[in-house]
Amino acid sequence: FAMLHDIGKTRVPPDLLKKANLTYQQQKTIQDHTKIGYKIIKLEMGLPENIARVALEHHEHNDGSGYPNGVSGERINIETQIVSVASYFDDLTFNKTPYKVKNTKEALRVMLGTGTKRFAAKALYTFIHMFNYNDTVNFEEMVL
Repeated sequence: FAMLHDIGKTRVPPDLLKKANLTYQQQKTIQDHTKIGYKIIKLEMGLPENIARVALEHHEHNDGSGYPNGVSGERINIETQIVSVASYFDDLTFNKTPYKVKNTKEALRVMLGTGTKRFAAKALYTFIHMFNYNDTVNFEEMVL
């Protein structure tokens, strides 16, 4: 179900997804991909609620500052907590964030800086422990 978390983006105009400076309305349109993804997974694909909730909640933050509903902490399902951490790592390593990182160590440092404001502690620290803290290999060198 992690692979489906951004399925709602398939129904957002592609030019918006690539645009750097968005108006408020354009930001809202992109943010709607979570609700659209939920509907696709639940209603069109007929998959279970916990899978659909990953698409809906993957931009919710542990402190309640995320979207679309501003839910926080334990109200965010465990599957979503895990996918949120992995998705942010993916965004960091492909330079889809304002943080430009060169290796895993830098990406993990950014994630730790964000900490439990954004992520559930157990999901974040479990993910962090999967890596070697001394990994300074450039991403280009990691590609098979």
